[in-house]
Amino acid sequence: MSNLKPSFIRKRIFHASELAPSASPEAAAQVLGNGRWRCAHDTVPFALWCALNHGASYRAALWTTAMGAGRLNATCALVAGILAAGGREAPASWQSQTDRLPEFLTPRRPTGTLASPYRRTSAWP
Repeated sequence: MSNLKPSFIRKRIFHASELAPSASPEAAAQVLGNGRWRCAHDTVPFALWCALNHGASYRAALWTTAMGAGRLNATCALVAGILAAGGREAPASWQSQTDRLPEFLTPRRPTGTLASPYRRTSAWP
């Protein structure tokens, strides 16, 4: 929290850190926001609360997030990203059901340059 400058989002993230893990997802979304207003201060605090309090199970974290309603694509993507940053991956059974990334978005090994790890095989339209 000390890295965040005083702002509305910092205040809401603080509320997320104080909200009981046992709170219902609906109540948490009402207090913290659920992405309905399409802005960071209405999306990030709830996603953090879901990931930190229910992240022991990838499935539980995403279902908890979905129960908060709102912009599910944004909040669930944030929770999945937070869990991945912490070393948690989607279950293998879920990964096997996803589409492969296009070739130009496939991560490649660093070559010692500061270039992007994603290769583009063609120019953008």
